[in-house]
Amino acid sequence: MATIVNGVTFNKEITQEQIEFIQKNYNSMKLSELEDFLGFCDETTYRLLKALNLKRQRMYNNKIPNTLEALELLKDPYISHVKLANLWGCTESAVGHKRKAMGVSVRRNVSMNLLEEKLKAILDDLDLAYIYEKRINQWSVDFYLGQKYCIDIHGAWSHSSLKQKERDKRKIYDLTSMGYHYCVIMEDDLDTAKETIINFIRFPLEATLGKKPCEPLPAGVHYGLTVNPSKFLGNTVPSLFREEGVETIESTF
Repeated sequence: MATIVNGVTFNKEITQEQIEFIQKNYNSMKLSELEDFLGFCDETTYRLLKALNLKRQRMYNNKIPNTLEALELLKDPYISHVKLANLWGCTESAVGHKRKAMGVSVRRNVSMNLLEEKLKAILDDLDLAYIYEKRINQWSVDFYLGQKYCIDIHGAWSHSSLKQKERDKRKIYDLTSMGYHYCVIMEDDLDTAKETIINFIRFPLEATLGKKPCEPLPAGVHYGLTVNPSKFLGNTVPSLFREEGVETIESTF
């Protein structure tokens, strides 16, 4: 079925959703990523961009500062592409290309990406204890709160493909089958993530916090204070949720 876009004829059906997607993401994604997501060949993608009068701006080395400080940051394998891209206002792929040319390999799962840092700030604001990147059988969760409460943050693009969505379904099934409480925060829902997390934990901030460690804190673990969940839920906490070693204090906010 042929489709006409701004006077240009395409020998295939192009939906309004595909047009809106390319208008929104044409300059923030690689062409190969656009092609894979839309199911177009490179020629169709180029012609559609031209028909929509969309001109991509290349954001590579010219956006990365040519300073000794920037060079040292690029060499640091513990700083993610995303963090540097956000710092310099360029794309993640620009940082990746530069590091590849320099022969720098980034250590995976040692630093948070931008979305994880935003969610971490919310958890810290709630004074929640968590372990970052906890392994549960074959799965890894972004934040483990204890007592089988897990939270993941999903990027809009990275979790949009059918293959990834099927994998996410298997993860949900496996974790819940093992008795874990699993919550997914979508990138587009970060503004309401705090309320979502409070509602997710049946008695928020009570069940997972305030345990006094009897040994040095493990790397990557943050212990917070326990606040009274009645401040949020308007009810008292049943005695079965008051565990030995859990200290409850009144919230100051």
